Amino acid sequence: MFEVKSPQGLFQLSENQIEGIFKRHDENGDGQLNKKELARAFKEMGAMFPAWRAHCAMKHADGDSNGVITHDEFHKIINYARKLGYTVK
Repeated sequence: MFEVKSPQGLFQLSENQIEGIFKRHDENGDGQLNKKELARAFKEMGAMFPAWRAHCAMKHADGDSNGVITHDEFHKIINYARKLGYTVK
């Protein structure tokens, strides 16, 4: 889990926070995420096995099976990450 110490307690990452993490890992700025970029994003969020998590996320969100998460599929990947319960503490 991705945790930051805070006196307020434990909070789930917002969609905007997750989106920001994914966008930071778009290496070439093309607005798409490949499996390698996804793995880096999941690593930043604290995934124990980021490559495996990226593989699962790709299967979940890559509707056209082109090997990247496109702009149209981006909301699917954000929702997938939120369902996993990444949190800020």
